[in-house]
Amino acid sequence: MKIFSVPADFSEKTINAYNELNQKYNNTYVGETYGQVTKDYMHMSGRATRTLPQVGIRELEKYVNYSLRKGIKFNYTLNAACLGNYEFTNEGIFEIRTLLKDLNNIGVNNITLATPSIIELVKYFAPTMNIKVSAICQIDSIMKMNHYLNLGVERFVVEPSVTKEFNVLKNMVQNCDGKMEIIINDKCMKNCPYKTFHYNQTAHNNNERAESYYFMNCGIRKSRNLQWYLNLNWIRPEDLHLYENMGIKYFKVEGREFILKGEIIRFLIAYIEECFDGNLIELLHIFAPYDKKHQPYIDNKALDGYVDAFYYNKIKCDQLCEHCGYCKSFMQKSYIMKDSLGKEASDFYFGKNKFMQKLEIEKQQA
Repeated sequence: MKIFSVPADFSEKTINAYNELNQKYNNTYVGETYGQVTKDYMHMSGRATRTLPQVGIRELEKYVNYSLRKGIKFNYTLNAACLGNYEFTNEGIFEIRTLLKDLNNIGVNNITLATPSIIELVKYFAPTMNIKVSAICQIDSIMKMNHYLNLGVERFVVEPSVTKEFNVLKNMVQNCDGKMEIIINDKCMKNCPYKTFHYNQTAHNNNERAESYYFMNCGIRKSRNLQWYLNLNWIRPEDLHLYENMGIKYFKVEGREFILKGEIIRFLIAYIEECFDGNLIELLHIFAPYDKKHQPYIDNKALDGYVDAFYYNKIKCDQLCEHCGYCKSFMQKSYIMKDSLGKEASDFYFGKNKFMQKLEIEKQQA
């Protein structure tokens, strides 16, 4: 059975829709939604607060109670990559303890965490809380996995960069007692050099000028080599059975920043039925509006068979793309775009990078 974890939009109407899916399909289940309050308490997590649904503790309580009555759990996200050492202060410990107590009082028994110190704190003060380890922990090996499993966590989200490294995944699945969860619509580049720094930046919820640096630089890198869109850490609906066959049953949908403008039911149906005829990039954004002008259209159906070669060890990626040509061949079959897209996109993202623009101004004034 496929069990989905999806971003919460805090709407009872959406919970009803999830319940209908759960009643309709026998082989899948929307098991939980996840999210956080954006006021009343500390709200540092893996997403900038202003991009999320704005929710207080009383709204959360109402949503959780309704969701539980429909058989759908709620998972609270407290997964900032960095809390600025606040968790080591008396004030920080007290605030987190207060949050945990209040979450327990409103029926929240599941929480997603990223830092080992917070995991220890939660286990100490809320031992009945089920802990999920965030993808921010970058668990990509047996050794890392065992470290967190030995802490007694209920589940962990595997590092997205190993999404298509099936030998790594198989080894981890065989030794995790069914506790692995994998993101199906991750938009990050495989082995992105910005990842750790971007996580830390988001944790501190910096202003738009600061946040534009990593996001826009990522856009620049992809636009200068459009083939890299195939190297993003996505899983197509048609390939989901490969992961299920390995023994993975928990599948996470990311996109808390898109949930209010996206089409989550349409998205879930595509993955439940394992079929989608359209633009792969729309799936990555759960059908929310995005910058289509500066990204290629990727025909999802034209990628049939692409991942199979990695799964069945017909090809081993050595990251020397200029000597291989495998991804390039699928790029030629699946991409729809104008020839000037790469240059236009690179110029656009550079122009939106406020940090780099500030450096240019300072250089001119020096």
